[in-house]
Parts: sequence; C-alpha cells; structure tokens
Amino acid sequence: ADEYESVSDYEAAILKLHLKRLKAGLPLTDEGFKEILHLHDLVASYLSIISEAMVRHDPNVLTRANVDGDIITHYMKSCRDRHLARVGTQQASPLTSLIFTDILTNYRKIKDHALNIAETLV
Repeated sequence: ADEYESVSDYEAAILKLHLKRLKAGLPLTDEGFKEILHLHDLVASYLSIISEAMVRHDPNVLTRANVDGDIITHYMKSCRDRHLARVGTQQASPLTSLIFTDILTNYRKIKDHALNIAETLV
C-alpha cells in the first residue's frame, strides 16, 4: 500500500509540474511533448502489468518487470540526453529544462516503486 501511495504522490507531482509549466507559458518542443507522452504510456503499461500480477498473486512478473523497467530507464535517459541537446541549441528554456527533467525523474520513481511491488510478490 505504501508503494502505491508513493506512486500517487509522484503522479500528483507530475501534474503539478505540467500545471506550473502551463501557468508560466513555457512551451515544450514537439519532440519533448511526444517523448513525455511515450514515457507516460510506457510507465502506465508497466504499472498496469504489475498491478494485474499483484491481483493474481503472480510472482513470475518479476522477470518481465526487470526487463521492462530497464527499457523504461534507458528511454528516460535518452529523453534526458535529447532534451539537453535541445537546451544546448536554445530550443528549450532553462526553466522548461528543469520542469522536463523533474517530470522524467518522477516517472522513473514511479517505475521504481512499481518494481518494488513486483519484488514483494516474490
């Protein structure tokens, strides 16, 4: 239950970051927006798979959770690298950069808490 509560805390943090960005009128590049959406879909699917395994009491989910978790981490890091390249070419402002990287970090933390849930099943 604590892990799911942490997941919801990070989901709320992501929403607050998006609202902060919108309130400040800070746009994301099309590439950055697509990357965030794809990362969201990866993490949402990951959490769904682990939650379904929890309901079924299926400890075999851990192998898939580790593989899919590594894919998410790799994608998050590649998003960060591409974003930093955009900042370097001044396609993104420094404040947008902070918000973008905080969003990426929060998705990674959601992934980490979901993995803890999968490990608990074992």
